[in-house]
Amino acid sequence: MVTKGGATRGLLLAVLALALCGNSGLFAEEDATRKDAAKRPVARQRDSASEIDEKAVIAFVDEHHAELALLLKRLRQHSDDQYRKALRSLNKQFRRLEKRRSSDETRYQLELDTWKVKSRIELLRARIMVTPDEDQRKELEELARRRIDLEIAILEYESDRLRRRAELMRQRVERLRRDRDKRAEEEVRRAFATEKKPSKNPKASEPTKGLRKASSTKNKKDNENR
Repeated sequence: MVTKGGATRGLLLAVLALALCGNSGLFAEEDATRKDAAKRPVARQRDSASEIDEKAVIAFVDEHHAELALLLKRLRQHSDDQYRKALRSLNKQFRRLEKRRSSDETRYQLELDTWKVKSRIELLRARIMVTPDEDQRKELEELARRRIDLEIAILEYESDRLRRRAELMRQRVERLRRDRDKRAEEEVRRAFATEKKPSKNPKASEPTKGLRKASSTKNKKDNENR
């Protein structure tokens, strides 16, 4: 049987945990995203916030974070306002991950793992705020190390991607330098080309035929007069 104090403590944990998860800054792009959102019209921001695919968000949380899903259900039973607030925050995170998934599967997996670890950290922080326990220190330290490892992995992945792009740019520059004179000459040749294609329109030659016929008739009459 859950006591009133236990239920209150559980609700407080749910609110704290979901609030912390919603403000944990899961991606490096979040600051830029918030700045861009601030520039948008207010009506557009409200429309975007209201477009929540609740089933998709719940399914996502159920699949990747069972403890968070349980707290979300508990929060829904006790406070619809807090539930909606948490859902909006989770919806933003879900959308960012799905957008990343469609563009870069490897980066998506790294960011998904980061989301799961950071969410666990925030849940643990919420538990520490409600019921501190010394055993939680070691767990938090291990999670913090894992989060840092993932941050390193993301930076290394981006570094490799940029290095590959820089190599492609370098090769392009070399090709342009090598073929510069040849390409310049070809461009000039096309600009000054004088060759004309024969006309495909038979009517275009009719005036010329008429002039030739008239000239032939005139020459014939001149010969007869002589």
